[in-house]
Amino acid sequence: MKKINVLIMLACMILASCKPEPVGNPEPDGNDVLPATIVLEVKDITSLSAKIVFEITDDGGSEISARGIIFDTKEILEYDIANNYSFPDGESVYEWMPTHLEPNTTYYVRAYAWNKLADVSLSEQISFTTLEFGETDGNDDVYDSDGEVNGYEYVDLGLPSGLKWAVCNVGADYPGKFGDNFAWGEINPKDEYTWENYNMMGVEPEDISGNPQYDAARANWGGEWRMPTTDEIRELMDHCTWKRAEMNGIWGMSITGPNGKILFLPSNIFADGTDGGVYWSSVPASDANDYSWVVLFYESGIEPYDAYVCIGPKYSCEGYPIRPVIE
Repeated sequence: MKKINVLIMLACMILASCKPEPVGNPEPDGNDVLPATIVLEVKDITSLSAKIVFEITDDGGSEISARGIIFDTKEILEYDIANNYSFPDGESVYEWMPTHLEPNTTYYVRAYAWNKLADVSLSEQISFTTLEFGETDGNDDVYDSDGEVNGYEYVDLGLPSGLKWAVCNVGADYPGKFGDNFAWGEINPKDEYTWENYNMMGVEPEDISGNPQYDAARANWGGEWRMPTTDEIRELMDHCTWKRAEMNGIWGMSITGPNGKILFLPSNIFADGTDGGVYWSSVPASDANDYSWVVLFYESGIEPYDAYVCIGPKYSCEGYPIRPVIE
């Protein structure tokens, strides 16, 4: 038994000697040198995006172990891990382009760098204000609008049916913003979209377009606004030119109608990290209402098309945006 105890003690000593060092930098001893001044620049400012450039000019005599940007809508007084955007090791000059910003909003930026012997070094704080939506600095794309109903703009693309499409998604106040997500048949957005909190379980409506009980466009925008049917989405696909484009630094689909007018659908980020867009139609894809039809687009990498567009089914409980239509 004594021999076994000795072996156990030896094993514990070996394991302790192999224990990894704590994550993070060691405490500075007063003689270590911080990384040198970090140069920051903000350029290409639009109403929804900007490009932030920073440079680490000196490592302070020790390898840089972490570097990045702190970004917030309030002044940054110290290192803040909650709003920290880090960068992998690489060159001394780094660029970052935050998107989905708000128009006419002031943002504060500080860059930071850690070296292995000292502590964190913060750059001087700088701020910038995004443009008003519709204001241009030469980078913003324009969008078409032919009028409004109930305060919401529409564009007439010259479609055979005469149908007019909304300029924005439900919950958005300009074309480049994604807006709110909705489960199919629900009229309010929520924080999480699961089968457990789906309100349409056991309800089996047919086409819900224009039904204020189930149509989020009609319920939220009123008037004659409604969700598009699959036939109306097919008309948009068949009679318009779809092309990958950017508005204010956000990519999506630029849809040009027979009369040359343009509709823009912004993309979102899918759960697997890829970019694309999914928009609900008003039509269920199964009798049990567990699937509903959507228009889907994503980057295909297939030439000469730079994005793939189709109509397909999605789980009805999932949250996606809605682009309304009106007669």
